[in-house]
Amino acid sequence: MKRPLSGQSILVTRPGETGAELALMLEGLGAHVEHVAAIEIIQLPLPANVTDLTADVDFLILSSAHGLGSASHLALSLANVSVFAVGEKTAASAREQGWLVEPAHEGDGIGGLVEHLLTLDIQGKTFIWPRSTLANDEALKSLKNAGAIIRSFPAYETKNPLVDHPVDLSQQTAIVFASPSAVAHLEQVTANEVLDESRKRLRALAIGKTTAHALRERNWSHIDVAAKPSNEGLLALALEYLTSNPHG
Repeated sequence: MKRPLSGQSILVTRPGETGAELALMLEGLGAHVEHVAAIEIIQLPLPANVTDLTADVDFLILSSAHGLGSASHLALSLANVSVFAVGEKTAASAREQGWLVEPAHEGDGIGGLVEHLLTLDIQGKTFIWPRSTLANDEALKSLKNAGAIIRSFPAYETKNPLVDHPVDLSQQTAIVFASPSAVAHLEQVTANEVLDESRKRLRALAIGKTTAHALRERNWSHIDVAAKPSNEGLLALALEYLTSNPHG
């Protein structure tokens, strides 16, 4: 059996079952894989002013499936509030709960979704966004400028499990990043001299444009972006770049 990724050592930072599945896929193609999640999600209680936040809402924004945990406890009408979701997986989870879901926007995170929303008639429309504590409200500033009413609140906290589970980057040839937060968390726990060397040597496999942008801003040298923001897209990326350029 051909094992095109033999000789590669890949760090997968994508959390949960999805990350574990990707690790198995890469191992099946011959890579040595270390799976250490760079993100841990903790749901937060609803804010005290939740009644004010949910009054007369037209649309729910879900930048990840984690926002659904809070959305299901909001006093919103499933029949009258439509969902705009980033990614088909999040959209599918919302549909399973009975939400009216617009076609999912794939790729480029909340920034890409905002670009799509700006092509629609959003004047006077009210959006609610249960977001991560790390999410940047500035991402929705352009919607406010276009006349939309934006209400957001921290629905889940993103923690860094790498603090308790450090990784040895000297043994890796590539790293899979599934979010800008994963990039930030890895850098937080990496010594400066190791980080400088890793940025120059390692190939960074990014799930989408937003993650790739975060890597460029932090001066990573070898950045490749998946054509589709999925495990299949990341696997295809690894096969394209780690076999054609096996030494990074």
